Amino acid sequence: MRDDLVNKIRNLPALPTILTRIVSTIEDPHSSASDLEQIIQHDLVLTSKLLAVANSANYSFRQEITTVSRAVVSIGFEEVRNLCVGICMMGFLHPSVFGDKERAQLLWLHSLAVAEGASLLAEGQEEVRPDQAFAAGLLHDIGKVVIEAYFHKEVSALQHLVEDRQVPYQEAEKSLEIEHDKIGHLLARNWKLPSILSEAIGCHHEPGPGLVNLRMVSTVHLADYLVYALDFPSQYRIVPPSVSREALEALNMTKDRLKEAGLSLNRRREKIVSVWSKLVELE
Repeated sequence: MRDDLVNKIRNLPALPTILTRIVSTIEDPHSSASDLEQIIQHDLVLTSKLLAVANSANYSFRQEITTVSRAVVSIGFEEVRNLCVGICMMGFLHPSVFGDKERAQLLWLHSLAVAEGASLLAEGQEEVRPDQAFAAGLLHDIGKVVIEAYFHKEVSALQHLVEDRQVPYQEAEKSLEIEHDKIGHLLARNWKLPSILSEAIGCHHEPGPGLVNLRMVSTVHLADYLVYALDFPSQYRIVPPSVSREALEALNMTKDRLKEAGLSLNRRREKIVSVWSKLVELE
């Protein structure tokens, strides 16, 4: 990574305090719904956005959800926490502030789909909690989001290589020294995110035996593959990345089971797009 980019990344804004507090509850296995409610209820903007999503067509409750505690009861603790992470991240780096709003929106759709896929793959897995997997999936491409938001000259060069010259996306990033996984990993360290998240962000394309959180990284890696394979709308036209044998072995996952997971994820497509549409709409 170029030194000028490293310096620019180090000077990016810190994560909102509310988001770091919510992430800390993900890291703590003993955190409860009341802990989350205490954090959310003191932030009027987050509360209003959460209630807007909770009352969207995706959930279709008979009675209007008017309080955070009611949202937790109706939707579930982990689902509410996942929504709050998404709301905070999209508020922090909202598509409306990007040079290309549509491409930024597609980045968040991809991230939300990978989050849902990672949560699905984590169900029944040892050492991988679905709520942590959701957060890791949502944040896995934060490097791409930051590139889009802050490195406009590099984005133009990247777009030229990928779309005009048909260079594979990761090769194009490498040639420009703006690999999104490295940028994301540096951001995660600067933001002091838990290691289980920062490793997933920095290593999701190359899960290997030396990783401390190999199962989490593998979960995000496979979810990323499924989202591309299912042809979710993407920032650029990208062929599905190859599946890592190490990732399959780490999760004791056969290709047949991975295919079944893909079918399950595809059945959640309408929900994913619905939640994404509502999050993009909120400003």
